[in-house]
Amino acid sequence: MKKFLLFCFLLSSIITFSQTQLLSRLDESYNGVTWENSSGYNYEYDGNNNLKYEIYMSWDGTSWDESSITEYIYNTNNQVEEQIYRYYDGNNVLQDSYRATYERDTNENVYLIVDYDYDSGWVEDYRTTITYSTTAPIRPISGVFEEHDGTNWVDDGKSTIIYNTNNTIFQITDEVWNGTSWVTDYIDEFAYNNDNYISTVSSTTWDGTQWVDDGTITYIVDANGNRMSETEEYSGNSDTITYTYDMTTLMSNFANPFADYTGFIYLFEDYPYVNKVLSFSNSDGLSRSTYDYNNVLSVNDVVGNRTIQLDVYPNPAIDIVTIKSSENIKHINVFNTLGSKVISTQHNELNVSHLSKGLYFINISLENGSIVVKKLIKK
Repeated sequence: MKKFLLFCFLLSSIITFSQTQLLSRLDESYNGVTWENSSGYNYEYDGNNNLKYEIYMSWDGTSWDESSITEYIYNTNNQVEEQIYRYYDGNNVLQDSYRATYERDTNENVYLIVDYDYDSGWVEDYRTTITYSTTAPIRPISGVFEEHDGTNWVDDGKSTIIYNTNNTIFQITDEVWNGTSWVTDYIDEFAYNNDNYISTVSSTTWDGTQWVDDGTITYIVDANGNRMSETEEYSGNSDTITYTYDMTTLMSNFANPFADYTGFIYLFEDYPYVNKVLSFSNSDGLSRSTYDYNNVLSVNDVVGNRTIQLDVYPNPAIDIVTIKSSENIKHINVFNTLGSKVISTQHNELNVSHLSKGLYFINISLENGSIVVKKLIKK
């Protein structure tokens, strides 16, 4: 029943908004002969063209199935005030899993994010308190992360932002609370091209004895501000993603899922799509993602002949997370909700015990060229 109702709703969306909304994303992998489905997303919008539902679609070999749904709730100023993540369990029942609320000041700046886990009801789990500069330009300068121990809020981590004189970010320093003091754990440094677009982000991490290079991301941006490619280098390896656009049309002409609904999505990176984005692909030619402004991934689709089986468990997790894939894993990156990379590895077992409680995004690169993104709840 859920599939039929969703399909009817999405069909009506196509008829009404087919030329003004980005409706879906299809992720495919190349098997050496043909392109095969792997996963995708459907996007739904409210009456103000704000992203309302982001529906993660999995391919079972013959058709699409809804796996999880993220819902966004907005205030009267079209700023997000709540985000809810739900997943379908083994009985095909939609279950509450994670919730975040955003509190804003009179200027719509987010100053408090509270994360909740669902356990027979919503339970406070984690919160982020954001401090802004007191003089112009008003901008975030730090974030303090606390976890709830069942009774009190306890310090867990802290990020400090240092700016250049032209208001671009120079450095972000992450610290962890060891019980008595703050200890520097991770540093990101930013460089820019002549148009002040971010050109590189270099990361170093403290291994307990010394600072270690943790990777570099390099961006190539055209004169309009479109991200043409991004290259991530880590542990002697390199992955490049390239983008294609319709240069005759602006992205702002379409409702799309790339709006900065939290206020922080593009704090650590530039908005990537000025013109209408069409696709992006891995430089090895083995994976691609295509955006569709006219169609959704329908549960009645029958194309392709194989699916990628990929499981992340346990989820939610406390310490060790295992990633099991039907394809060989090439590299894994884990990001927090503010976009900072917190884990980078080539192993399929992740030790997340040092991470703060909350929501994380696991970016899994497979040897066949596919890139799969999974959400992880750290308890």
